[in-house]
Amino acid sequence: MKPYLLMLCAASLVMAADKSGGGVAVHLGFGSMYGGGGIAVEYQFVMRPLFRLTPFAAAGAAQPIYGGMEPFAFGYALGVNAEFGRRHRIFISPHFSSQYLDYDEDPAGNISNKNTVVGPTIALGYKGMARFGLLWQVYGGISYPANDKHSHRNAFAPVFGLGLGYKF
Repeated sequence: MKPYLLMLCAASLVMAADKSGGGVAVHLGFGSMYGGGGIAVEYQFVMRPLFRLTPFAAAGAAQPIYGGMEPFAFGYALGVNAEFGRRHRIFISPHFSSQYLDYDEDPAGNISNKNTVVGPTIALGYKGMARFGLLWQVYGGISYPANDKHSHRNAFAPVFGLGLGYKF
């Protein structure tokens, strides 16, 4: 019983440590910053006490905008956040990411011409972080779907998302 108690005490000390400095964070979510729906890894560089730069990479599943969850394809995101604040932060995020999955479907329901639409995005959001490392974020912005094959939709599009994770 004593080893378990010792491990529990050590884990609680690690969890209680203040995580407001720089370091690695991992979070799950959906939206353009997650490549659709996926996982993101970031590293927070503290530049000033109330300013940090946070490059991130994400991999996920790009989903169609027509409704439903099928089909899906590999999605990704690469970018950097400029974050203002200590634990409760406002951020601006220029990134390049998968926006959605586009495809053609015939009357029989056969899918053809699958295309993961990608493009540059700019988002504005809020990121909160608890002392023990739990973090959450919500954002919205605008993107330009650069390779959409349907000319009637090849314009700016809204983006939004949210995520939940942990900073180590």
